Amino acid sequence: MNQTGIEWADKTWNPIVGCTHGCTFCYARRMAKRFKRGVHFRADGSADHYGCQDCYDFRPHLHPERLGQPAAVQGGRIVFCGSMGDMFDANVQPEWRHQVWAAMNDAWCHHYVVLSKRPDLVDAEELAQLYRGPMNGDLNGGGFWLGVSVTCDDDWWRVERLVEIKHQSWGIGAIISFEPLLGPIEHDIPREIGWVIIGAQTGTGAIAPEPVWVGDIWLSARPWAPVFEKDNLASVMPHKLPQQWPEAMEMETRGVVRRAGLQTRRRPMNGNGGASEEAPSGRPTGDGDGGGGAR
Repeated sequence: MNQTGIEWADKTWNPIVGCTHGCTFCYARRMAKRFKRGVHFRADGSADHYGCQDCYDFRPHLHPERLGQPAAVQGGRIVFCGSMGDMFDANVQPEWRHQVWAAMNDAWCHHYVVLSKRPDLVDAEELAQLYRGPMNGDLNGGGFWLGVSVTCDDDWWRVERLVEIKHQSWGIGAIISFEPLLGPIEHDIPREIGWVIIGAQTGTGAIAPEPVWVGDIWLSARPWAPVFEKDNLASVMPHKLPQQWPEAMEMETRGVVRRAGLQTRRRPMNGNGGASEEAPSGRPTGDGDGGGGAR
């Protein structure tokens, strides 16, 4: 697993990489270009192969050598599983996911977040049968959180499908990720939703969301779902960004105090040796394998 610059997560974990959705501003596809397959010849003439052509082509595939990574990390972490692809892409083999679920159950202390644009391909029975163990419904341990990406009101069918899955699969949390938010959302946040994340599109030519779009989502979710407004909304919103986690994720890691209310991130010591004031940013950057840009 890797450290990540994604504000709401501690780690990214990508046992499955790749997606066929073809989003214009996909940060993961851009990052995957780092892994072009190649060969380096040592001084003795032996070949050192590097990279992964499937990653470079962003073709969905399994990296079995990564399955044991969560068990090697002690202490509970919020793990974004699949930041470099879609776990429920049509070209992802079910047996690959079976291996991922088993790896999660071997390290049940973590909270795993899986985001997908294809909830229509999620088999609730698969989740119910394969995702067992002490973490299901155990708020003192970890948890499994299934989320859907929603960019505008036309994507709301994903939320409706997510609610169906939650009713059919005991013990999972439900998340809506409004990133990138490209239009107003006319629907109300269902009570089944346990967390709402909002972010802006990034990159050249990106569309900035209107503050009223963000505010309407926050008001709709506020009665029952914590809201996390990502740092890339700072230039859009006129107020300090609410950055909230679900109560089940309450913990202190990486200098972050998480509660069910407004969150504050502690900035590290500044270059002059003085402590920075508390602010909703200032997280360690790291060079993780997933970022928080548009999809």
